[in-house]
Amino acid sequence: MPNPRANRSKRQTNRILHKQVNAAMLEIKQSAASRNNICVATEPHKNKPLKISTPHHDDDIVCIEVPTEDAGRNELVSNIDSFDESSLDDNAFEDIMEVNETEFSVNDSINEMQTLDEKLRVWSTEENVPHSTFRKLLEILKSENDINAFKNLPRDPRTLLNTPRKVLVKTLDNGSFYYFGISDTLNNLLLQLKYTIPVNTPLIEIIVNIDGLPLTSSSNSSLWPILIKIDSLLHIKNYVVMVAVFHGYSKPSSANEFLKDFIDEAVNLSNKGIFLSGNNYPFRIKMLVCDAPAKSYVLNVKGHTAETGCTKCYQTAERINNVMCFPWTAKRNLRSDYEFRNCSQDNHHQGTTLFTSLPKFDLIKDVPLDYMHLVCLGVMKRLLCHKNFGWIQGTFLHKLSATQQGEISKNLKDCNNFIVCEFSNRKARSLQHCARFKAVEFRLLLLYTGPVVFKKFLKPDYYYNFLNLYIAMRILNSEDYGTSTDMLVYAKALLDAFVKDSGRIYGPDFISFNVHNLLHLVDDAERFGPVHNFSAFDFENYMQILKKLVRKQDKLIQQIVKRVSERISCKIDRPQFFMEYPQFLNEHSKGPLLRHCCSPQFMIAKLKGYTFKLNLRDCYALLNDKNLIKICNFVTLGNAICAIGQSFTKIRPWFNRPCSSELVGVWCININHFSNLKMYNISDIRCKVMILPYNDNEYIATALLHL
Repeated sequence: MPNPRANRSKRQTNRILHKQVNAAMLEIKQSAASRNNICVATEPHKNKPLKISTPHHDDDIVCIEVPTEDAGRNELVSNIDSFDESSLDDNAFEDIMEVNETEFSVNDSINEMQTLDEKLRVWSTEENVPHSTFRKLLEILKSENDINAFKNLPRDPRTLLNTPRKVLVKTLDNGSFYYFGISDTLNNLLLQLKYTIPVNTPLIEIIVNIDGLPLTSSSNSSLWPILIKIDSLLHIKNYVVMVAVFHGYSKPSSANEFLKDFIDEAVNLSNKGIFLSGNNYPFRIKMLVCDAPAKSYVLNVKGHTAETGCTKCYQTAERINNVMCFPWTAKRNLRSDYEFRNCSQDNHHQGTTLFTSLPKFDLIKDVPLDYMHLVCLGVMKRLLCHKNFGWIQGTFLHKLSATQQGEISKNLKDCNNFIVCEFSNRKARSLQHCARFKAVEFRLLLLYTGPVVFKKFLKPDYYYNFLNLYIAMRILNSEDYGTSTDMLVYAKALLDAFVKDSGRIYGPDFISFNVHNLLHLVDDAERFGPVHNFSAFDFENYMQILKKLVRKQDKLIQQIVKRVSERISCKIDRPQFFMEYPQFLNEHSKGPLLRHCCSPQFMIAKLKGYTFKLNLRDCYALLNDKNLIKICNFVTLGNAICAIGQSFTKIRPWFNRPCSSELVGVWCININHFSNLKMYNISDIRCKVMILPYNDNEYIATALLHL
């Protein structure tokens, strides 16, 4: 899950901690004063969120009944016809007013029903407060003799956090290892989240990730965690937990010794089932998601730079210009699980792997290609930053001029004014930093901003080759097309054309391991759906959280185990994935309004997966009927909340080669041509749209994919 604290400075973090402590102390003083009949002046609560629950299926976005004073208007308004200006009086609505966005915050982890101990425990673990700092706070609180609630607090934070006193660490050849256990970890997760497994759950399926995590740049100290998430439980499928961790100054010398405890338990659970929340469920490992080096390590096969390094087919790499590459061929002989288990290609295997002991696990098909490393950090980085082929850092044959690079970087920075809040953590940067781009920055460039900013500067062959990759990846990232057989066949043809044409444009040595494996990516999408279902983004986000658990270089494993144990002792109340949608926030009275509409009006609407705001960047939506609208207000109509908006009247496909841009949710719009204000049911909204400047009054509108 995205980490909202990833970009905070130390000063900002300390300021937030100071505010939270002051707020907690004020609340406690108010509580104590109320018990003694003392009146304490407080500021009235403003902008309280209106939460609207839905009894419908999670995937539906519907208008829900809210309390009103009129007893005769208590029925759900589920179907609202669009209102046209012609049916209204001249004064039926006001002119659109500029509405300034106001900041809001929602903290669902700290609940009024929690005790003081629980609130402090949650605050400490969520903000990763060191024990030394927490101890000083406890001393200050206990010194407040006039408040009885503070007297019962312990002096040592380890008592409050239930920190284990001893951690039994297992020693491997070249490091230390601790195994939490699959069953124990998942039971602790369900307990921590207060989550009840749905009655009709037929199977517990997990996704496994294994990778290395460097801890410092000044040494080889690194962690090798085994991470999992439950793919079969919809509400918590993106929640990552750790079942084992290794620390050393190199990777574990023996992959099988490192994996033994995990594989032994996984085999036992696969045969006997897993006991969760008082019930026994069938269990299986659905897939193993790793980057190329980690995959070759845990499967004990040759690496991605070897002649037989491809884990999907038997094509042999060739050394061209001192680069191991896979020249494009029309026919590819695919590997199979049976052949892998029997080591049919001796020079591909370096030994046996314990994964062969897993029942119902296909060692080829159930080890998909991770598009985060393969496409974002692999192919996109190669196109931009490679010393020979890169558009930014390549040779003169492929490199854009300094003037062109400056123009593109300026356009990227201009796009930041329109980047939606879902990408707020990683906005576009100048291309001079492209070698340091993170995966999410390459993803933003690949799926949204790249085709817009590069169109006027790349040579036609280069641009249309990139467009093949762009369209294919939008198809493979789409919930609509990711399971469509026809669209997957088309995406496969586009990727095939991209790889083939890349060899012609850049040379055969451009087709490296990552570029070659684009040819196999659609096969994994056919099995598991959209590529974000089997990407490493969630696991990489957890890696950054894990790194922050380490506070000193001594006894690293013990530190991590204790921090994880402290987090388990915190009962998180109503995590984000349990929120009821839609939610409406930041009440205002600035309009515009239409006939029959009334207050309360809202500036922010939270739908499942998207957040709409009445500002320049977050107010555009795609409707179920394929119309694009600009949302101007969220208003009350009867017992429901609706959107008032204007549809764009001048809209066309942005490109028609190699296909119409409409096919992948991209249009060219004129922002000066709108319809009259109309009313829209919230359930009419299909997804959010990001617009980017293109020409004078023309913008490129792109439907948001899974984030």
